[in-house]
Amino acid sequence: MPDTSTTENVTQDEITELLECLAQLRERLAAARAALAPLEAGLNTAHLEYRNALGQMRRRLAPLQAEVDELRHKIETAEPASDDFGAFIDVAPPTNAGLTLPSTAKEPPADMEAREKDELLEHLVWVLDPMVNDEDGELLADLQGRCNDPATRLADVLEKLPWGPAWTAPSPREEPINQYRRLKTWERALTDQWQAACQASEQLKKDRRYALWQQRERGAPVWQNFLRQAAEKQQEYLEELEAELARLREEWERRTPQQSA
Repeated sequence: MPDTSTTENVTQDEITELLECLAQLRERLAAARAALAPLEAGLNTAHLEYRNALGQMRRRLAPLQAEVDELRHKIETAEPASDDFGAFIDVAPPTNAGLTLPSTAKEPPADMEAREKDELLEHLVWVLDPMVNDEDGELLADLQGRCNDPATRLADVLEKLPWGPAWTAPSPREEPINQYRRLKTWERALTDQWQAACQASEQLKKDRRYALWQQRERGAPVWQNFLRQAAEKQQEYLEELEAELARLREEWERRTPQQSA
C-alpha cells in the first residue's frame, strides 16, 4: 500500500533517499538469489541423476501398479474384502508436494498486481526511448511480455529492470508525490521478494530432493553406492508387486465365475 503518512510536500531529498534504499534492496535481492542458485542447481542435478538411475524400473513399475490397483478395485467392489490390501504397497510421494490450490481470496491482490504492472509499463513508455535506442526497445518489449503474463508479479518484472533512468527519472508529467508513491510501491514489492528469497533456502531444506542432494554432496563413491542400493530396493519392490499382481489375478479368476453366475 502507498505510504499514507506522506503529505503532498515531498522533497527531492526524500525521493533521493528512497532511491538509495531501492538500489541497496536490489543488491541484497541479487545476493540472495546468487546464494540460492547453487543449492537449487544441486537439488535438480541430484534428482535428475536419481531418476536416470531408477528410470527404467520405474517405467516397468507404472503399468504393474495400475493393473494391481484396477484388480483391487474390482475385487473390493465385487465383494467387500477382509484384507487391507492398501497397506501392502508403499506409494511414492507426489512430485507436486507443496502445490497450493488457487483461492478466490487472492483475486483482489491479483487485480492490484495487474494495475501496478500497467502503471510500470506506462512509466517505461515515458522514460525509455525505443525509437532511438535499440536496447530500450528490446527491454520494453521483454518487460511488456512479462507484464502481460498473469503469473508474473510486479517484483518479478522489477528484478529484470536494469538500474538507470527507468528507476531514477520521473515521467514528464509525474508530480513528486506520485513519483514517491510509485517508488514506495516498488520498494514494498521488492522487499517481499527479498524476504521470500531469504526464506527460500529453508524451504528447500524441506524439499524431498534435499536428502538426495545431501547424499550426493558426500562424494561420488557414496553417491554411487546410494544409487545402487536404491536400485536394489526398487527391484525388490518390483518383484513384490509382480507377486501381488499374480495373486490378485488368481483371486479374480476364482471370483469371475461366481460373478457371472
